[in-house]
Amino acid sequence: MRRLSDLEFYTLADAKREFSEVIQKAKEQEIVITKNGKPAAMIVDFRRYVKIMDFLSEVYDLFLMDIGLCAPGFPMEKRALDELLLNTKDDRGD
Repeated sequence: MRRLSDLEFYTLADAKREFSEVIQKAKEQEIVITKNGKPAAMIVDFRRYVKIMDFLSEVYDLFLMDIGLCAPGFPMEKRALDELLLNTKDDRGD
C-alpha cells in the first residue's frame, strides 16, 4: 500500500511549468497537484488508472451480490460506478 510519503507533490504553478516532467514521473508514481496548499488533483499512469477502475467495478459487483444474498427482496439497483464516485461527498465539505 502506498503511503503519503511515497507521493510526489507539485503546486499547480509548478505542474503547469513542468508538465512534461510531471507526466513522465507519473509513469512511475502518483503525482498530487496542490492548489492553495491543498490537494486538488492526482495524476496517475493510465494503465494503473484502468486497473484501479476494473478493481473497483469488480468489488462493487461483489457488494451488490452480497446485499442481494444477505437481504432477499432488497431492491438491487445497479448504478454506474462513475455515478457513485461522482456523487460521493467530500468529508471536508468541498
